[in-house]
This record gives sequence, structure tokens and C-alpha cells, in this order.
Amino acid sequence: MLHWLAVFAYVFLMFLSAGREESSARFTRHFLQKFWPGLSPAGLRLWVFWIRKAGHVLAYAFLTLITYFAARKTRMPESRALPFALIFALAVAVLDEEYQRRLPYRSGTWSDVLIDGIGIGIVGLGIYLEVRKKKRFEVSEDVENE
Repeated sequence: MLHWLAVFAYVFLMFLSAGREESSARFTRHFLQKFWPGLSPAGLRLWVFWIRKAGHVLAYAFLTLITYFAARKTRMPESRALPFALIFALAVAVLDEEYQRRLPYRSGTWSDVLIDGIGIGIVGLGIYLEVRKKKRFEVSEDVENE
């Protein structure tokens, strides 16, 4: 149960931070201008874009990971834990962008959901490959013991 508390606390913090002006592109731009005053306007736009999109990828990669671990700790069959984590993280991404569309200093976009999906997909693929490798190792170990 504690694992799910961590998942829902993380989602709550994601929505809470999305609702704050400090999470806006304007704030990121002002922050970069303050610490990197010689940056050209084009360079500034590029840095703001990449920093913000990297944040999306990392945030949703982490959400997918902790959701997967929480699902593994429940009575859910092991084979359903990864699909559940992927669907849950994607649903949160959609809801987060819908929420952001209603905020005056944010803009929720479908392209951000796709970028969130990159983080979700990377972690999903990593977990899938790791589980597959582990099962292969267990099968080969069983064959050797016969």
C-alpha cells in the first residue's frame, strides 16, 4: 500500500507543480536569461525547449517506473504490471495536459503527451527487456539443473 501512496503523491506533486507559474516556459526563459545573459533569443528558445521537454521525458519515465514497482507489489499478475504502468502513466499524461490547457500561463498540447510517451516507452522497453532476460536466465538455469 505504501508503494501506491508514493505513486499518488508523485502524481499529486506533478499536478501541483504544473499549476504553479514557476513551471511555465516564461519562468524557465527568465531563469536562463538571469544566469546566461549573453544567450541569443534563438539560443534561448532552443534551450528552453530542450530543458522543458527533457523534464517531460524524465518525469513520465519515473512515473512509469514507480507505478510498475507498485503494481508488482500488489496481487496483480506479474504479466499485467507493465501494461498497467504504461496505461496509467499515459492516462496521467493526458489528464495533465488537459489540466494545463485550463491554466493562464501554461499550454497543454498533444505533442507534450507524445513527448511524455517517449519517457513512458523508454522505461517500458527497459522493463520488458529486463523481465525477458530474467525469464530466459531462469529457464536456462532450470535446464542446467535437470
